[in-house]
Amino acid sequence: MGDMMMTNEEVKMEEPPMEMEGGDAVEMAGEAAMAFYDEEKFGSSEGAELLPKLLIECLVLHPYVGDLVRAQVCSWELGGTKGEEWKELSTTISAAVEAGEKAEVDVYMAAWLGPEDIEDFNDVSTNKETRALVFPGVICGFSSEEDAFKKQSAKEEKKQKLEKYLFHIKTNALKCCGEKVHAVHRLFAKVDKAEKPEGKDYTLVELVPFLDHATKTMADYAAKIAAAKAAVDAIKDKVEDKMENKEGEEEKKDEPMDPPMEM
Repeated sequence: MGDMMMTNEEVKMEEPPMEMEGGDAVEMAGEAAMAFYDEEKFGSSEGAELLPKLLIECLVLHPYVGDLVRAQVCSWELGGTKGEEWKELSTTISAAVEAGEKAEVDVYMAAWLGPEDIEDFNDVSTNKETRALVFPGVICGFSSEEDAFKKQSAKEEKKQKLEKYLFHIKTNALKCCGEKVHAVHRLFAKVDKAEKPEGKDYTLVELVPFLDHATKTMADYAAKIAAAKAAVDAIKDKVEDKMENKEGEEEKKDEPMDPPMEM
C-alpha cells in the first residue's frame, strides 16, 4: 500500500508539441502549478530559518521529488539499502512538519487503485481494529475534495483496471502553500468506513487516526518496548516453569516401582 498512499500527483497538462524542448515543458508544468497555488499566498521563504518551508513547498510543486523521498523512506523502514541521497531532505521536512502540526484540519487525498491495491485495502478495512494504513514520510493532502481531485493525475489504463478513491481524515497538519495543502508526518490511520456516494464515480474512505500503538517520542517508544519485553519474559518464565513441572512428573511416572518386601 506504500506506493498507493503516495498521493501527491504530478500536475496534469496537455501533451507538448514534438518540437517543444524539455525545459519548456517543465516551465509550463511549473506555471500551471503556481497558478493553482497562487504564488502571492506562498509567503516569504527567504533566510536559512525558512529553508524547511521552502523545501516542503518545492515538494508540492514537484511531486516526483516527494515520491522519490517517500520511496527511499519505505526502503529504509523495510530493511532495504537503496541509497541515501534524500536523507537530509527527508530529515529536514519531517522535523519541520512534525513541529508544525498544530491545528486539526480536514485532509483530502485522491488516488487511483489497481486490483492488488484494492485487495490490500479491503484486508485493512475488514480488520480495522488491528490493521492500519501507513502513509510513509511526509505526505501532502488538500484542504478540499475539489482540490484533491484537481491535483490527481489522469491515469491511462493499460494492464489493469483502475478505480478512483478519495481518502478523508481529520488530523493535525501543517498548513502550507496558502493553506491549500496540509502536510502530515507519518500518518497511521484506521478505516472507519468506505462507500461510494450516490451518483459519484469514486469510493469515499473515511479514516481515523490509528493511535493504539503509536508513540510521540523515542523515549515513549523505548518504554513501551521495555514493557512489552517484560510481559513476554513473564509469560516465558511461566511456560518454562510449567514445562519443568510436567517433565518432573513424567520422570516420576517412569521410575521403576520398589519390589514388595519379603515376609
